[in-house]
Amino acid sequence: MHLAGIGAFILATGSFASAVTTTTSSSATSTTDGILAVQSPTWLPDFPVPSGVNSGYPTGAPNITDSLSRTTLNLSAYPEPWGEPSTTHPEIKAVIKAIDWSKVPKAPVRKAKSNGDLDMAGYDASKDPYCWWSDSNCVTPKVSYLPKDIYMCPNAGDWGLNYDDGPYNPSDDDKELNKYAEPELYNFLAKNKNQKATLF
Repeated sequence: MHLAGIGAFILATGSFASAVTTTTSSSATSTTDGILAVQSPTWLPDFPVPSGVNSGYPTGAPNITDSLSRTTLNLSAYPEPWGEPSTTHPEIKAVIKAIDWSKVPKAPVRKAKSNGDLDMAGYDASKDPYCWWSDSNCVTPKVSYLPKDIYMCPNAGDWGLNYDDGPYNPSDDDKELNKYAEPELYNFLAKNKNQKATLF
């Protein structure tokens, strides 16, 4: 989970990484695009701007009296839950082609145990060759072309507020959990000096 969170965060802050110019080679994994795997996904197609959605942030006093509306989603318009995308789809092929694979570490794939925990057997955390956060809490990549993680506020007295895996969706079956679901979390933040937070 933490590894996924770090990955999402790096993708979100991909502008800190500089593009690396590469040259054409005979290797099948080489590209000339020079896009690092942590950079902003410039290879995405130009999606039209959706209509009927907010285009800014609220600036007035927060409304904590209205309840959230319930909408039945057309699930046929979404990918299959937990499904794997086809690697032969043109968009996926464009992604694979755009990445500079010479900059992707050849780290072995780590698997999970039957209980879901990461199997860290055989990994030397003291040397930490791949800056594996889940094992060593490493925040400084071992390669020069990747930026250091932003993991703390730079100034004394500053602090950031982030919620991992949340907030929950309201449930008709779990009234106890609803105390921590939308919009309760937002209302709590609004009532306490209108705090802002990021959500993972």
